Amino acid sequence: MRDSHGAPAQLFGVTCDITLSKRGEQALAERNTQLALAGRVGRIGSFAFDIDTGKMPVSPGYAAIHGLPEATLETARSEWRARVHSADLPCAENCLRRAISDRNREHSCEYRIVRSDGEIRWIEARCLISYDANGCPQRVLGANIGVTERKHAEAVLEESKIHLVDALAAGQVVAFQWDAITGQSVRNDNAPLILGDEQVGKPHPTRNEFLRRVHPDDRTSLKGRLRELCPRSPSYALTFRYVRPDGRSVWLEETARGEFDATGKLLRVKGLTT
Repeated sequence: MRDSHGAPAQLFGVTCDITLSKRGEQALAERNTQLALAGRVGRIGSFAFDIDTGKMPVSPGYAAIHGLPEATLETARSEWRARVHSADLPCAENCLRRAISDRNREHSCEYRIVRSDGEIRWIEARCLISYDANGCPQRVLGANIGVTERKHAEAVLEESKIHLVDALAAGQVVAFQWDAITGQSVRNDNAPLILGDEQVGKPHPTRNEFLRRVHPDDRTSLKGRLRELCPRSPSYALTFRYVRPDGRSVWLEETARGEFDATGKLLRVKGLTT
């Protein structure tokens, strides 16, 4: 308020506590920074796809993933189609088409792209679809995540599993895991070849079912060794006879190790039976 001469005389005001909003602004700024950094190293990028025009505004991260020039701010759906691997394009487009047909708000898929330098990259797309009042699709907002390294790791793991199964079958070895809490056992697929056809169709046989077929003269020693497992003596190696469902007796050599909780209670036993 000013006096008759225009000089300031009084000041009226309100002081508001805006700590929460400031914290929110700070968190949002940090999240945006993280997103920008992630996009810069080519791990994640965002886009908006206008279904009517086919135009796609994109983030720098999107451009980095797809191998576009750094200054790219917009591309087109037709250009995206040209980049998608020819083997994956029908599936990627059909996936979005089904999501729109079912009026889904969310949509996700994985596919490969071929960058301008010839490099093939895996993309995981996660999208939100908006519709108008009549239920017609308008825009698709989404993020592209570069998952090439994960896909390569999955392929290596799958190949390793195949090699392991082949090696186990060739060496007549059964890998097993027994849950000491539930009593259930899980064995690999070649178990019926060694333990007999009774194992077929039983993905979770119990350890007791196995023990009942151990030769009576050897059963006590195996059960006793299991009871002796503790954190100080967590493993065992034992040879015993096993009577298959067809009546044939086979000698088995089993090496296994127990896993325990913080109190020393046995949780599970993992091992190999040859």
